[in-house]
Amino acid sequence: MKKLLLPTLFVLVLSGCANSTSISMDVEFTTNGNDDRAELVLASKHVTERRLERLDTELTDFDVTYGESATAVIKIAGTNEDAMQQLLEELTTPFIVEIRLQADEHQEGDIKVEGLGSFRATGINKEDMTWVKSRAVENDPLHHGEILLQFTDEGTKKMDTLFREHVGENIGLFIRNQLAANFAISQDSFDGAITIPNVPSAEIAEIFADDMNVSINMTFTQSQ
Repeated sequence: MKKLLLPTLFVLVLSGCANSTSISMDVEFTTNGNDDRAELVLASKHVTERRLERLDTELTDFDVTYGESATAVIKIAGTNEDAMQQLLEELTTPFIVEIRLQADEHQEGDIKVEGLGSFRATGINKEDMTWVKSRAVENDPLHHGEILLQFTDEGTKKMDTLFREHVGENIGLFIRNQLAANFAISQDSFDGAITIPNVPSAEIAEIFADDMNVSINMTFTQSQ
C-alpha cells in the first residue's frame, strides 16, 4: 500500500475557479490509520473526477481538512451546479454491498438474477469488509486485471462459517442490489479474502477498487 504523509490538520487544495459551484461534506473514516486515510482521500478525489467527467463537468477545487480524530471536511467545486448536486446525492446515499447465497427457491427478501436464480442475504455486508486491492495480471497478453476483496476478522469468521456450511454452492457479491460477481464455494474454509479474476482491464479493476474503498471506509454527510 502506498504510504503518504498525513498531518493532523492538512489542507489539499487544487486551483479554484470563479464560475464554479461548491459542495461541502463531513466525512467519517472507519480506519484511524493516517496512511490509510490519506490513500482514501486520494481515492475519493479519483472517484469525484470520474463522476464529474461522466456528468460533463470539470473539477475546479478539491479541499480536504482533516480533524483530530477519524474525521474530515471535504469541499468540492465544479463548473455545473446540477452536476454538483447530483454528486452530493451520490456520495451521501448509503452504500449497500453484501455477500448473498444462491438459493434453490425464491423467498421474500431474495434478489432474483436473470439466468442465475435467487440470492439470499447472509448477513455479511460492508462492515465485514476492510480493503480492496487491484492489480494487473502478469504476462497476460489481454491485459486483464484482478481484484482482491479483504475482510475484517469478524467478516472472515462469518465467511468461514458460510464456506463450511455451503461448500459446493454459489455466492454473489451484490452492490446496491445488483450482482457484481459470483463465485463457487470450492473449499470448506475461508482465508480472509476473495479474488475476482478476469477483470477486462487493470484500469477497470483500479476504478472498482477506488469506488469500493471509498464506499466501505468513508461515510459522507452534507455539511450544515
